[in-house]
Amino acid sequence: MQFSEDDGDVAGDLLLDNVEIFDGRDNLGRGYVLIDRGEIASVGRGPFPKHYYKSRKIPERVDGEGLFTLPGFIDSHLHLFALAAHMVGHDLSCLGEINQTTFEAVLRQTKENCSVKNGWYRFYGLDSFQTALSGCLNRSFLDDIFPTDPVIVRFRSGHGALLNSVALSAIGVGETTDEPNGVTFARNIENGQLTGVILEGEELFSSQIPQTPIPDILQSLSPILEDLPSKGITTIVDASFNNDISKMEILGEFLDANLFGPDVILMPGVNHFRDFYKELGKYSDVHRGINIGHVKIMLTASGGRIMPDELGLSSAIEEAHLLGFPVAIHAVEKESVALAISALKNNFMEGDRIEHASELTDENIMDIVGLGIRICSQPSFITDNGGRYLRDIEDTSLLYRFESLRVKGATVSFSSDAPFSRANPMEWISAAVSRKIGRSGEVLQPAEKIPVDAALNMATLSSAVVSGMSSRKGCLYPGMDADIILLDANPFKVTLEELPTISPVLTLRRGVKTYSQV
Repeated sequence: MQFSEDDGDVAGDLLLDNVEIFDGRDNLGRGYVLIDRGEIASVGRGPFPKHYYKSRKIPERVDGEGLFTLPGFIDSHLHLFALAAHMVGHDLSCLGEINQTTFEAVLRQTKENCSVKNGWYRFYGLDSFQTALSGCLNRSFLDDIFPTDPVIVRFRSGHGALLNSVALSAIGVGETTDEPNGVTFARNIENGQLTGVILEGEELFSSQIPQTPIPDILQSLSPILEDLPSKGITTIVDASFNNDISKMEILGEFLDANLFGPDVILMPGVNHFRDFYKELGKYSDVHRGINIGHVKIMLTASGGRIMPDELGLSSAIEEAHLLGFPVAIHAVEKESVALAISALKNNFMEGDRIEHASELTDENIMDIVGLGIRICSQPSFITDNGGRYLRDIEDTSLLYRFESLRVKGATVSFSSDAPFSRANPMEWISAAVSRKIGRSGEVLQPAEKIPVDAALNMATLSSAVVSGMSSRKGCLYPGMDADIILLDANPFKVTLEELPTISPVLTLRRGVKTYSQV
């Protein structure tokens, strides 16, 4: 912990007084936080000494009785443009339990009541793992409802989609079309024909399907960015693998006119970081108010083999490092994680991180700690997908090993992966502490539960470290950005059932109120 040395000459423009404090590392008990010109000026235990007020500048005082303050939450992995696209298209993620009958009814109702947008019907967030949908994940099912208009139904996992026959033809995919590297065209086992399911095809889709009009995307971004501070989020990291200069410019222009959302870090995609380096800047530089982040690399295993292979992955890592960029490698299953670790053993740079790392062996964890690889994970997937994990995964002891990582000294950050889960940090924290699965209440590997203070750390300071922002964000120390939230209850003093219901009443980003209920 760190406290300022009060010298009797302290000025500030906002005082959070008489409040319980977690500074990013430790629970300090009751004290005060003084904010001056967007930075933290002073932190201390007990009431703020009245004689320290400067007569020429009396700060606004917030009485924190019954409240709890901590650093602003950092969502270290989400997808802003995909989140906006969900809002523009037809969102299926809110349907919960769904079967073939209800799925068909929703599709027919959409066709009847909604006109086709930009030539396509776009659906998002279908839970393709629900067994009740197994009979309709084929193009003939969609063809019966949409015989003439192209349709794409993206899966909630973010790694696949179902297209009807018109859509397949529109993107140039037929029975004899070669699969691009890393992409899988699913086929019927009986006759070998295309089912319409394409796995890991987002790059193909983005190049062949007309893009959602930018004005529609921007119109959706506004409420998204306004909502994030209500969850206590003060910084976000867009970790989309297809981030390019055009997205950086569009987002920068939008943020110029929308000042009250979170700070933004944007990861250049592996196919675009060279352009960033030549035209915008290197890692950690700021362009139009947006920080340039890690290079995002995807490891996929949908076709039974991991792409890219170790040679291709190592080549991408080497080039990124030569230009000064650490890498963020998408690796979910233990085989992909092992490949990522192997490549980083040969060429490691401070700041390199693995996204998800959902399955980890003991050997993986030892290598991660030994090299200093950072991990970005999504605890809400325990809540959302735990039932499927118990049903389909043979060894669940490898899943979301937060406590094993913690006790070995790994640096782990929490995030949402929105739109594939919710950008609600108190839900992440609750999931990591309780490991309870959705409605069933079953617990997924209770030995991997973590304490409340560790979960808060992983959503704040450790997220700042993993995101490359720990020199400015993630802790309540003098001189740091005044990214601060006030919660309506103390996470250390509520039940597990109450933990996810705790809400922010005040959110500050660099000292500016971006959300307030006080």
